[in-house]
Amino acid sequence: LQPGSPIDDSPLLLADGRKGSHLPLNWDNKYHGMMSTREALRLSWNVPAIKTYMKVGIATALDYVKKMGVTTLVDADEHAATGVIGGLTYGLTVEEITNAYATFANHGSFVDAYLIDRIDDSTGKTIYQHEIKPVPVFSEQTAFLMTDIMRTVVNAGTGSDVRKYVPRNVDIAGKTGTTNSDNDAWFVAYTPKISLGVWSGYDEPYRLPYPKRPIQIWGKVMKEVMEKIPALSPKDATFTKPAGIVNVAIDSKSGLLPSQLSKEANHVISDIFNKQFVPTKVDDTHQKAKVVTVGDKRYLAKSGTPDDFVTEGIFFKSPDPLLLTAEQISAQNKKAGTRPADWDQRLPDEEDPRVEQPGPPASPTNVSLARGDKQLTLSWKPGTESDLLGYRIYRASLSNGFEKIATVKDPTVGTYADTTAANGEYGYYVTAVDITGLESAPSPIVSHGSNVILDYPSTPTDPSQPPATGDGSTNPNTGSAGNGSTPEPGSSNQNGVPTTPQSLTIKKSSQGLNLKWSLNPSNEQVIAYNIYFTPDPVNGFRLLDTVADNKYTHVTSDATGWYYITAVNSYGESAHSNTVNVEQAQ
Repeated sequence: LQPGSPIDDSPLLLADGRKGSHLPLNWDNKYHGMMSTREALRLSWNVPAIKTYMKVGIATALDYVKKMGVTTLVDADEHAATGVIGGLTYGLTVEEITNAYATFANHGSFVDAYLIDRIDDSTGKTIYQHEIKPVPVFSEQTAFLMTDIMRTVVNAGTGSDVRKYVPRNVDIAGKTGTTNSDNDAWFVAYTPKISLGVWSGYDEPYRLPYPKRPIQIWGKVMKEVMEKIPALSPKDATFTKPAGIVNVAIDSKSGLLPSQLSKEANHVISDIFNKQFVPTKVDDTHQKAKVVTVGDKRYLAKSGTPDDFVTEGIFFKSPDPLLLTAEQISAQNKKAGTRPADWDQRLPDEEDPRVEQPGPPASPTNVSLARGDKQLTLSWKPGTESDLLGYRIYRASLSNGFEKIATVKDPTVGTYADTTAANGEYGYYVTAVDITGLESAPSPIVSHGSNVILDYPSTPTDPSQPPATGDGSTNPNTGSAGNGSTPEPGSSNQNGVPTTPQSLTIKKSSQGLNLKWSLNPSNEQVIAYNIYFTPDPVNGFRLLDTVADNKYTHVTSDATGWYYITAVNSYGESAHSNTVNVEQAQ
């Protein structure tokens, strides 16, 4: 394991003798995906530490800890995967952990701490002289790599507050630590000459009001030492880099030498290595692919999947499969993130399992539009078809007809935020698309603005085919549907559009004016009714709203006005109904 070696910060389930299983978390309850060893220590992420501990082997790791002078370990600690982040039976003493960290400063050799260097008798004769007996634990190269990683902790990580007290020209390496609920806080660090450890806490577990206090104490003490006894820790002393340390560019996801795809994906980093462990193999974990998303799962797209529903790019293979589902993670801890931050960069290992069903999907229902501070949010009820791929969003304004503006690639999602809509007046409809590319008839139109006059695309199409060409345009060689003008009442124009809605009535209520009419026959497959209004018939009617039901309430204080309605299906818009006016309302 080298400073640049990748570790997967992703959900992990551990065996627990009391609860059966345990989900270890980072301090922010999130998972951050593939990261280097240096990055994992820089911000003190727990999950990468546990995974490394288990990969090395707990018994092997603890053997090294014992060689570094730690005496508080017991047999039970060899079965605790969380021991690496402090989950030990008795923990460590401040003296022993400070002693252990000094091993890195001593070029990989453990030198036991001592208080008495020499004893002289009354005549000046030395009767005791402490003898230093270094115990080799790590190679010089390994010790330097660890020191260099912990430099990053101090200069740009969780220990960086120490630089408020000790300037950056002083070489320091160190590591912070906290226990659950901030009951304990640690900072152990060293210069080339001095190792110092600080613990802060209470006799009984109690949340610390200021978990960074050990860093503050360490910084203030070291500042005083350097000022009072400069020779004890010279400001210009630096950690000596031994022979055999080289800088190498690697792929950040695999730790191998970069491939062309590594470079195109911007997954190349540089870090220092023990030259004995520089990778020689070129990365083969990256692959170009097309991917589709269904809820919290991603699949390789089937051949023929419409291009606007796939995400095409360069993806990398996870070192280990992500086996835990979002439901399993949430069952363990509702606060936990359910997938790593780089989830959408990972290559799925399964093809889209959805199977084609006969005919196009049903039109989206329960469509609504809400205005926020900087966007219009469109909502609908997600479809239930097993082969549903996603949705297309169409938008029109007073100056432009409907055109496709977006694709929602997940069939379980029922919202879209239009952040490109200015303060103008817009109308929207949604269509559903299946895995073969068949597109549903449009949903009911919803609009923002009182003066919007909007029509469906003028393309009477075969009901088994999509109403548009797939890019939001219509076929200019087919007939036209309603155009928002004032047609004469009448029946179907024989080209498949609905018959004229019948029996339109108007009544007053406390909410406004209630319009009601008879539903069209079910075989006409009417998907919406358009409500038209004008305060003066001489100036023409405008589209007021679109509904899926056979009733509508117009909230208005207008004393005059005329209304009619039309029916809409995938072929187009019917002739208008009888006209009613406010004066007829009872």
